Amino acid sequence: MYSFYKLIFGGVRFLLIEKKEIARNQYLVKFQCNNIDYANANDISIQMESILDNRQIDRIMFDLSNVEFIGSSGLLLFLNAKRKLETKNGKFAIINVKQELIQTLTTFNIPELMKSFKIFDNFKEAEKFLNE
Repeated sequence: MYSFYKLIFGGVRFLLIEKKEIARNQYLVKFQCNNIDYANANDISIQMESILDNRQIDRIMFDLSNVEFIGSSGLLLFLNAKRKLETKNGKFAIINVKQELIQTLTTFNIPELMKSFKIFDNFKEAEKFLNE
């Protein structure tokens, strides 16, 4: 069963992330927005905090299949998630990153930062990493 997090803006509901339990204490978080940047980072952060603050959740897989752009505010969200999960001896993986997004991050000399994130091409690879 999916748990939906919505932002109400001007009477229109925007689905920013979906959360789905895929195993005990392990969740898939799928971003429904095209951009993760200053415009929506605060709202996404609030939604992610409710997931990260749950003591039972220690492994998260972030699905970026819908994401076309990540700004510095978006990268900070992932750094904060990494830090919070590490305090619980947890970890996270990122899946389905579009090649164009990787190229953009590489262009802006972000590869060192990206090395701190575990990025996988598909669900199965990420699941194996999370269960090690």
